[in-house]
Amino acid sequence: MKIRDVYQRYTARHETVGPEAPIADVIASVARDRGSRAVFVVDESQALSGIIRMDEILRRLGSKHLPERGFMSASDILGTRAKDLMIEPLSVAPEDDVDDALRIAVRFDLEDLPVVQDGKVVGQIDCFEMLHALQSAG
Repeated sequence: MKIRDVYQRYTARHETVGPEAPIADVIASVARDRGSRAVFVVDESQALSGIIRMDEILRRLGSKHLPERGFMSASDILGTRAKDLMIEPLSVAPEDDVDDALRIAVRFDLEDLPVVQDGKVVGQIDCFEMLHALQSAG
């Protein structure tokens, strides 16, 4: 089954921020959709630059509870930018197989993956859409 057949079934929108966006903007983006587990970092042309996972946002905000990671002051946390939180720009295309999305999701511990077409983020496929597609195919 192809990504185009299943993506945006449960997630009609996706959240993006620029690389210089402060952590407050990243949090506001992810908070708009309670089902969102990632924010996509895009440049001025809407090309994907990276992915910010929800667990990384929580890790930064809760760093005071993890002494092994060192204490971060409020000013350190507030000075964090999207580019400081993001991982590499992993993605799939509408024509890719859902199994390709599953492989990337499992390998890089991602529940939401950006869908990119013609160099721009056009949506996302989330873990529930992947599961639904794999269940339907099997």
